[in-house]
Amino acid sequence: MPQEPLFDPARYDVNKPLFDKEAIRKFNQQRFEMEQLDGVLFHDEEKQMIGGFLRLPSDAWWSRGHFPGHPILPGVLALEGAGQLCSIYFHQVQKGHRMGLAKVEVARFYQMMEPPGFFTSPGSWFTNDRDSRNSKCRGSRTEW
Repeated sequence: MPQEPLFDPARYDVNKPLFDKEAIRKFNQQRFEMEQLDGVLFHDEEKQMIGGFLRLPSDAWWSRGHFPGHPILPGVLALEGAGQLCSIYFHQVQKGHRMGLAKVEVARFYQMMEPPGFFTSPGSWFTNDRDSRNSKCRGSRTEW
């Protein structure tokens, strides 16, 4: 069963993101097919939240093989996008430090991310004991 989105995508314009792809590249090193974030829509340090999106075109590089005739964004790419989004948040809060995805404890996929459309991912950030940094993300398919 799909989860309720953590933010209202109708409040944001994907054509005017807070950070566009060029700005994201200043923080994240992924390039070409591994760029799983097209824009950041909001960043709220007080609420420790960030929201971003990935365009899901009908001709995405993965659509031909996952799955032929009925393409679905691979879950591992959705996880990568969430990690890239949390990296942006981390770089905004912890300037000068690098962040990498170390582990995924729980992953649940409640809805298929089918093109065309947008994959939106809000992330919330929190700090755990021993100064480890953890994030929680929830993605959904959206149409603008």
